[in-house]
Amino acid sequence: MKKYNKKQILIVGEVTDGLRQKLTSGIYSCDDDLSRDDYDALIVRGMPLIGKNIIERQSNLKVIISAGIGLDNVDINLATKRNISVANCPYASAISVAEHTLGLLLAISKKINQADSQIKESKWDRSTNLATELNGKRIAVIGLGAIGAHVAQLYKSIGMEVIGYDPFLHKYNFSTRNIRLAETLEEAVKDSNFISLHVAKNPKTINLIKDKHIKLLVNPNGIINTCRGGIVSEDLIEKKLDSQELGFYVADVFETEPKPKPSLVSRRNVVATPHIAANSIEAQEQIIEDVYTQLEEVFIANKKPKYTVN
Repeated sequence: MKKYNKKQILIVGEVTDGLRQKLTSGIYSCDDDLSRDDYDALIVRGMPLIGKNIIERQSNLKVIISAGIGLDNVDINLATKRNISVANCPYASAISVAEHTLGLLLAISKKINQADSQIKESKWDRSTNLATELNGKRIAVIGLGAIGAHVAQLYKSIGMEVIGYDPFLHKYNFSTRNIRLAETLEEAVKDSNFISLHVAKNPKTINLIKDKHIKLLVNPNGIINTCRGGIVSEDLIEKKLDSQELGFYVADVFETEPKPKPSLVSRRNVVATPHIAANSIEAQEQIIEDVYTQLEEVFIANKKPKYTVN
């Protein structure tokens, strides 16, 4: 094993140029060569699996940091057994993702994508672009962490009735925000028009939204998903769109990234974006700072990173 003067950082996934540049300054040097076994830290962005094949190969590894919020692709239990800290950047992209979530809902309900496509094809068609007002409609926000809490406020700002559900949060936290919290998922979605998903992906949340929940919605209805693919089955979504029990599905995340199902994303009542909700200039700048600060905490201050999850 080679000896280095700088801390060696393995980069997995498509990190921004700004983050890569930051990680080549000071006491750090970065690389994406998975054949090496001498890294001190690992930075991951996106969905690459950080499991046994990578973790057990690295005897020097002290910390794994997600340059984002999600950690469902990291084997946290294995990392913990090997005394490796695992951390993320839970607040950096919250505003960006929340704004994107609202944008998706506006795009589908106002027929913006459909009308834009038509006018680019020199079609001036007002008759098929009948929109839906969101003011007064009820939306169930599932998951009220950093993103869910912010998006709930955005929904409120345009006159929507918001009902939240998060089993890990106390009602007091939202009593001053004029957001009613449901005791159960069923209570949250019953008589709602829309479901907005903002939960972490884990064994308990995979296929969280089931057929019975969609049946509790009232028309017009739809589902917005900007957290992770698989929180609601895409097969179920297609079935419900086909039967017209579900009016629309808008998503930034999919079960099979980077190749989502053509049969799903090609539909007129589906608006899809390629996992870009966090891709704002401001969010990525904050992620750079959060990642770098947490590396400093580990290698300079000799303590756990601020946003450690283990």
